[in-house]
Amino acid sequence: TAGAYLTTPNTGGGEQAFISVLNSSGSALVYSTFADSVLGLFLSDLAFDSGGRVCVIGEINSSGLPVTPGAFQSSYLSSGTFFKSANGASNWSLSSSGLPSQTVKDVILEPGNPATIYAATDNGIYKSTNSAASWSNSSNGLSGSDVSVLVLAIDPGTPATLYAGTYSGVAKSTDGGANWAAASSGLPGSNVEDLAIDPSNPNTLYAATNSGIFKTTDAAANWSAGSVADRACFSRSPSAPSRWGMNRRCSTGEAGQNPRSW
Repeated sequence: TAGAYLTTPNTGGGEQAFISVLNSSGSALVYSTFADSVLGLFLSDLAFDSGGRVCVIGEINSSGLPVTPGAFQSSYLSSGTFFKSANGASNWSLSSSGLPSQTVKDVILEPGNPATIYAATDNGIYKSTNSAASWSNSSNGLSGSDVSVLVLAIDPGTPATLYAGTYSGVAKSTDGGANWAAASSGLPGSNVEDLAIDPSNPNTLYAATNSGIFKTTDAAANWSAGSVADRACFSRSPSAPSRWGMNRRCSTGEAGQNPRSW
């Protein structure tokens, strides 16, 4: 779209990353841009701030990412870890005691009790009950490809209920992460890249997978296919709940396709 951050993808081949924002009806693009001018950039999640601006996080496997003046981390590090700020991001400190060395893919806080935090990693789910001072593994019931967790979601009304998106589907916990069980009936067994809970009806969830968008209306007991193009990740705007942002990772040649409305 006009004013895009990047109007052309990287030319080195491989995966491409882009970000698209749909209008409230899902019928047209508000904004769309390529996001990777360098190789090895993977978009992990996005969110909106109160002004509607898109905030994007991800990971990169090279040192070519441009940084802005005053960036907290201005150079490439080969391994991921967890940092915490207690003053609105002015300063950061390492807060990884008990966490593995793998990249932290996602972080969620318990509603009403922000001292309790869950972190998704390639080595399972970790939980802190002391504002990230220490972490412990909270992955009982996860095995195989489910151990590598991509995204987490928490029921805003019943925070003991959590959902984890993995490389093979969705897992669910009803006891604050102590135990997990598969909750993938109807899903195709592909990567679950993102999860979103309807705040007005937490039994309704959406899952963005490599095979498209899937929806459940019974708290993940059963899933059915949605109607969005595959490999989409999305986020709901807090200032406009009917607006969703979507980023898409796809192979060279697919990035020019228009996202379908849903």
